[in-house]
Amino acid sequence: INNISDAKTADSFAVNTWGLLPSKYNSTANTANYYPASSAGFTMEETSAANATANIYTVGLGIKADFTTQAGVYTSANTDNGNTGVSLVLEYVANPVNYSITYDKGEISGTPSNIPAIQSGQVSATSVTLSSTAPSITGYNFTGWCLGEIDTTDGVYSCHGDTFQPSGSFGIDQTINNTATLHAMWSIKTYALTVQSGGNTTVSGSGTYKYGQTVTLTATPTSNTTCTTYGTPSWAKTDGVGTLNATSGTSVTFTMGDGTATVKATSSSTNVKQTISLSRTGGAAGITIGGSSYTGSSVQLNCGTYSISGTYDRYYEFSSWGVAGGVTVDSASSASTTMTVSGPGSLTLNGQAQPPTVTFVAGSNIDYIIVADTSDNNKPYYISSGNSRSFVNKTAGTIFQVTVFPKANYKLGSWSGETGGLASSTLLTTNYTVPSGSATLTATGVSGTYTSISSLTLANCSTAGTNVTDARNGVSYTVQKMTLNSVETCWMLSNLRLAGGSTLTTSNSNVSANYTLPSDTGASGWVNDFCMPYMATKNGEYYYNWQAATARTAAESNTSSCPGDTETSVGDICPKNWRMPTAYDVYNGTWQSDLIGASILTTTGNFNLANQWDVGLYGVWWTSTRSADAGGYILYYNAGSTSLNSYVKWLGSPIRCLRTS
Repeated sequence: INNISDAKTADSFAVNTWGLLPSKYNSTANTANYYPASSAGFTMEETSAANATANIYTVGLGIKADFTTQAGVYTSANTDNGNTGVSLVLEYVANPVNYSITYDKGEISGTPSNIPAIQSGQVSATSVTLSSTAPSITGYNFTGWCLGEIDTTDGVYSCHGDTFQPSGSFGIDQTINNTATLHAMWSIKTYALTVQSGGNTTVSGSGTYKYGQTVTLTATPTSNTTCTTYGTPSWAKTDGVGTLNATSGTSVTFTMGDGTATVKATSSSTNVKQTISLSRTGGAAGITIGGSSYTGSSVQLNCGTYSISGTYDRYYEFSSWGVAGGVTVDSASSASTTMTVSGPGSLTLNGQAQPPTVTFVAGSNIDYIIVADTSDNNKPYYISSGNSRSFVNKTAGTIFQVTVFPKANYKLGSWSGETGGLASSTLLTTNYTVPSGSATLTATGVSGTYTSISSLTLANCSTAGTNVTDARNGVSYTVQKMTLNSVETCWMLSNLRLAGGSTLTTSNSNVSANYTLPSDTGASGWVNDFCMPYMATKNGEYYYNWQAATARTAAESNTSSCPGDTETSVGDICPKNWRMPTAYDVYNGTWQSDLIGASILTTTGNFNLANQWDVGLYGVWWTSTRSADAGGYILYYNAGSTSLNSYVKWLGSPIRCLRTS
């Protein structure tokens, strides 16, 4: 502590000087002067013994207000009269000073937001805390405050002086009034720009750019071809911020905004129509391309792949495809194939005459039409009511035997269509010769019946054929007079169609007593008990075992020898005055050959348990002659020849009835 050099007044004592103002000095009151300076120190009062009355002292303390000495405890280094130095506690508060801090936007155009207001006041401390608010402006990052000059290089600010951050500490000089301006510093933002092809373009311009920077973007459309041309690219911003200066062109500019952006360039494609010459030969009528039919000489098509097929005049069909130029086909030998167009070219559809196709239709009131194909071992084909069947690519001149079965109590009304090949348009069974072209024939029935088969005599049976009706069920047949082994006979040209459950009497059937035909077992109840009568229908054919065919009953039979059987049946299920042939009727070879020559024997096979067997392979017809306890004789036909064979009685076979009187 500085010594007091001379006496001070109370006013002058307080400035720039430390000192003491004792209230007593050597027991003498001191009210006017400070303790004088002394190089030897001083004594306020010394005594060897305690005073009876304590002396009261007032010590005045002055301050040297330069603030270089801080508050604290100070100890005198001197020893006065043997006493050690006295500790002095110094406490003081500096006089407050004024300060003012101004925040400036810095070297940037525009007006940032959130610039702090002027920060000012009085403070006794050596620092203040700056505003916590950070300014902002579109496209730039705020980097701090500068107390000094600022340089800007390529969008980045640098400070020549002290730098501060929001909420930072700013120093205060307590010897002066503090006035300062802080300048905002910035760095420009950069963002990614993505340039994409929206189709049919090659693009450039992707990269990272500064806010506000204008970038040149390019798009090159795909090169034009024979099949396709490509237009001027169109541009669109598909994501982000920023501005395109144009929406069309091979080169545009984009000004970056405050964020990333995606831009697409798209070139539209236009298909170039190709001229395809069309021609047709050999009965080809039209060409179908991609579902549309063309009959002209040319068509305009885009390049691509098309399904193709053809249409043809009647009695013609596909032969081949011919192509040239920019036209190819997957298979020139396929009627329906794929054509590829890659440029102008030609397409030719070649047709050819087709083998005839004959279609038979079972029209209204027709139960069945049975068509036997002479070129296929007289194999029968069954056409039920309302249906049709086509015989494709038949050789002209092929003969079918066609048998029509009108519904019960109906008769054949007419044939319609290409009926020129029919030997007869009125007979229920007739031959049809396939013409040189395709044909469709439809049979329809009308209400009515023919002469009763039971009343038709041999004399009235025509060699050309006669239609008759079985009064028992209303089913009609064609019968024909023929000479077999020099014997005139009237023969059914189709198989008997008598349903299970029919009641036969001696007045309408060839039975010796009333008889009920067993119910139709179909595919479920047929058994191999040769003594029991059974019948079944399948695909328009009627099959009977020998017991049912000869009107036997279960009571007449047992499982061993079938009592009551005779060598030749005394009755059968044929209509009255008609009968099944006997083995002796058909045994003679002349009979067999005459029968083949006079009528076609269809290969209807037989019925074995629940199945129809060997249809189209051979024909089997029962005779009424027993061959053994377990058998009966059949007329067997196969591949143009006949024979007499023995068959087990439980197998099912058709029946053809005849009349000899």
